[in-house]
Amino acid sequence: MKSSITLYTKDDCSACVKSKKWLAEANIKFQEIKIGADIDRETIRKMFPDQKTVPIVVVTQIGGSELAFLAAQDEIENNKHHRKENEYVEATH
Repeated sequence: MKSSITLYTKDDCSACVKSKKWLAEANIKFQEIKIGADIDRETIRKMFPDQKTVPIVVVTQIGGSELAFLAAQDEIENNKHHRKENEYVEATH
């Protein structure tokens, strides 16, 4: 499965311009949605209530090797946490 990237931007946003330029130079296809033109601000606030700045980059449809990588990263983090718990138990006994 292929990944798709959606970039939520607004006018007069230097970070948005830099993000679009970087993606284009890296030959990464993306869909740009302009806040205020393509989507209203209230909808963005509802979709991303904790996001205070733009651009907002959304990657969807992750599959295949990317999904395996994410699962491996999760397993590594779980093992680190488990080892720390064991070290604490051993140190307290």
